[in-house]
Amino acid sequence: MGDKIFIKRQWGDYRIASVDFDDLEDLQWGRLTGGVNRMMPKYLIQAYVRCDLIKGEIAHSCLHEGYPHRIKVCVVKSDNDPKIQKKLTKLLGHQPK
Repeated sequence: MGDKIFIKRQWGDYRIASVDFDDLEDLQWGRLTGGVNRMMPKYLIQAYVRCDLIKGEIAHSCLHEGYPHRIKVCVVKSDNDPKIQKKLTKLLGHQPK
């Protein structure tokens, strides 16, 4: 089991959930949110995760696809322990401008 990491569907959403770090797939820096496909004001770390592995409340309904499936999530720096951000930066490099 990996470190716990906190995720959101959209970067400014109040709803937050957690998954094990090892459950994140296709980690990347991105600006387009999952679900509603809105541009974020800056690059954030994003990943895909199976919806059945999420613990907590997140903006997601499973209405448009079979269960379980992968959804795109954001990893917001302020929601996570600094050691998580350091681990992510080591994997992905520094945030693009």
